[in-house]
Amino acid sequence: MSNKFFSLDEIKDKLQVPEQADFIEAFFNWQISKWQFARENYTALESVKVKRFNFPDTSVLVQYNPHRVGSIMALTDEKSIANRKCFLCNENLHAEQVGVKLTENYTLLVNPFPVISIHFTAKFNSHVPQKISENLIEILNGAQTLGDNYFLLYNGPEAGASVPEHRHFQGGAKNKLPFLKDIITKIENRYKANSDLTLMDVLDFKQTKLFAVQDEIRNYFVITGVNASEIEEMFFNLFNVFTSLFGAEKEIKLNLISTVEKGKHYLVIFPRAKHHPSCFFEEGEKQLLVRPSTLDIGGIIVLPREEDFNKITKEKIKEIFSEVGISNDDFKHIISEVKKH
Repeated sequence: MSNKFFSLDEIKDKLQVPEQADFIEAFFNWQISKWQFARENYTALESVKVKRFNFPDTSVLVQYNPHRVGSIMALTDEKSIANRKCFLCNENLHAEQVGVKLTENYTLLVNPFPVISIHFTAKFNSHVPQKISENLIEILNGAQTLGDNYFLLYNGPEAGASVPEHRHFQGGAKNKLPFLKDIITKIENRYKANSDLTLMDVLDFKQTKLFAVQDEIRNYFVITGVNASEIEEMFFNLFNVFTSLFGAEKEIKLNLISTVEKGKHYLVIFPRAKHHPSCFFEEGEKQLLVRPSTLDIGGIIVLPREEDFNKITKEKIKEIFSEVGISNDDFKHIISEVKKH
């Protein structure tokens, strides 16, 4: 099969998807049936080792997944990027890979190196660098097109992206990322249930709200609302505060998750202090090969070496999240500054 690209209507017609059926899952299953390499990797995913660490009001899954070593160890300096082919450009896609138009500028592809059992990449249609400040609306629109069962995520160029030279999102099945269901439930039931999680209502703008959230291992923000333009405006208020506080040569370090549920957008924002934890650069027994991306920060830590999977502890997870996330003091300062706008 040569590379082919379809509109949403074309893929629905081609696969004869009933009106109310999940056409995204139908596309995924069809693509896997036609692509042996990807199919073998998804089959292998079913037998990866996984263990759970529970924290007050949250949990983290750790996955031993050797197929992800290429992403975790990818070199992202300018020289390395210049000397490699971009596997997201059309001419370098796998021969069997098929794309579906997700938004005006993004094409949805099945990710052949999965972390979760339905895993996508949404690539920009031309070769330009990762830069959320130029396309935040696309992750909101893309998540809305995917529907309630899915999410999109963004890895910043210095916050987990292994291909920062080509603009893209990743995405997948929402039920495979338990963090999302948990935070949506807690926001929607914030006046009803007791919780160890700290949830602060920071700002209201028309129908849009900004929440600041602290759990045992993370400081982050969530914007909710029904109007994508309002969410975009609130995001950039927050983004500008981040930029003034941290600065950046390329872009401030952050990770995003975008999803919709019952007509409402949920945009989760993880500000970052560092790209790599110090254990990534250690040697011998002290080394632990982890480069946190959005999925890691969202509760699925991917380790490509079994020795790291065996030795990681609850305390080490807290240490890694504390090191790459923003401090409590910076978190409070951001909240204070945002309230002035």
